[in-house]
Amino acid sequence: MGEAKRYRPSAAPRGSIPRGRDSNAEGRIQIAIIAWIRLCVPQVLAFHPANGGWRGKAEAARFKAMGVLAGVPDIVVIGPGAKAFFLEVKSPTGRLSDAQRDIMAVLGQLRTPFMTVQSIDDVRRAFAGWGIETREAAPVRRQRAAAALPLELEGAADV
Repeated sequence: MGEAKRYRPSAAPRGSIPRGRDSNAEGRIQIAIIAWIRLCVPQVLAFHPANGGWRGKAEAARFKAMGVLAGVPDIVVIGPGAKAFFLEVKSPTGRLSDAQRDIMAVLGQLRTPFMTVQSIDDVRRAFAGWGIETREAAPVRRQRAAAALPLELEGAADV
């Protein structure tokens, strides 16, 4: 039985990712964000509209006819009241494509909330700005509300 062919970094196939560049950083960030949303924000529906990926010409044409649109953000979040929010995930060195800028402009004209994010912390800030409460923020809000009670009311709750 023969062994599977392995490539050393110096023998990588032509056209491969340059050495030192992480080709899947955005994918790992997106996976972490989706996991966090599902754990800490269960009242929303969050999903990835699988627009990306490599396709042959025939499949790409079929997908385009089916409604695939270049530049659509990576994560769609449907919140309470059927409100839609969009998150575009980028690595620290990632940049928006022209198609992504065009979609962001359309979303802005439609007054639809969107944000480019690089981390879960960015998503936390986006959700706070959009009024989407997380399980992490709920205890803090309750603590602040309790701290705002007048002392006589606070003691009455202990009786």
